This record gives sequence, C-alpha cells and structure tokens, in this order.
Amino acid sequence: MIPFITPYQTRVERLLIDFAIKDKPSTADFQRLKTLGPLYDRLDKFRIEARGMSINQLETEAHKPRRLAQNMRRAGEPRPSSRCDCHAIVSGAHAEAILVRGVLAWLGMRIDDPHNGCWLPRDWEDRQHMPNHLRNAVPHCRIHHGRYYDWLNQVINADMITSIDELIQALRMVRVMLESGNVPPNIMPRTGR
Repeated sequence: MIPFITPYQTRVERLLIDFAIKDKPSTADFQRLKTLGPLYDRLDKFRIEARGMSINQLETEAHKPRRLAQNMRRAGEPRPSSRCDCHAIVSGAHAEAILVRGVLAWLGMRIDDPHNGCWLPRDWEDRQHMPNHLRNAVPHCRIHHGRYYDWLNQVINADMITSIDELIQALRMVRVMLESGNVPPNIMPRTGR
C-alpha cells in the first residue's frame, strides 16, 4: 500500500484556525485570510490529487517548471529575483534521478510539490543580485550533472527514507545546502568561481 501525505489539517484549515482564535481580528488579519486562502486552497488541491494517483502515475508525471514555481508561490515562497530559476531538487526527466523519483512516488509526493523545489540563481554572475540567503547558492545551470544525482541517491533512498516526514526533512536539508552553497566539493562545479 502506498503511504500518502495525510496532513492533520490542510493549509486552509490551519489558516482558518489561526484566524478563529483571535479575539478581535484586525483588518490585516482579514486581508491575510483573503489573500492566502485562495493560494493555500490551490496548493491543498494539488497535494490531495496525489492521493488518487498510482505509483506509476506519480513516477511518470511530467515536471513543469511553471507549475513548480506557482506551487512555490502558493506555499509562500515567491521568486526572490528575476535572475533566478525554480529548481526541482529531484528532477522530473533526468535518467539518473529515477531512483529518487521512485521514493517520491512511493511516498505519494508529486514532482512539482513545493517541498521538491528551491530558487537558485541562473548562473555565477546572477548570485550578486540575489537576496543574502542566495548569494552563495549553486547556480541552477551548473547543477544538472551526474555527481549531483549520485549525491541525491545517497541522501534520499528507500533504505533511509521511509516516511513522508523523513522525505520532507531530507529535501529541506538538500535545499538549504544548495541555497547556501554548502554542498559536497564534488557537487559544486569548478567553472566560473
């Protein structure tokens, strides 16, 4: 049986609970509800759709960079600069990512879930235009190589990752490492530094 993402509450439900516990909601509280509610609702629907998908459908779902970027925005992480790209940590098309892609499918996570995404500068010269937390990030155009996927296969595999929470934590760790540039030395490309 497929273990699916089953949050105790959807993001919309959590938003409503946070709103409902306020004694006297302010205008800003109402605006937050009005603004975030529709965004969270679309993200919740995207994640709930995974419950009705087979492992094969999850494994073969096409990665769409625009959809991942929209889901990142819906999760409260908009594009930080026009000079960055939305990177799918686990690739949707690279042949060497098939094992890690299988772990995502096995645990019921879609390829364009925002947990599988991060914003990276396009290339070396774009890093200076990034917010502080991305100034040392691995450039997006330099990361898609075999050593990156070898590393991912070590970090995210079915022997180590057996629950959705463990998968999310592993993806979060990879994301922080990519955004900070603190990846293993053989992962960071040598050109351009």
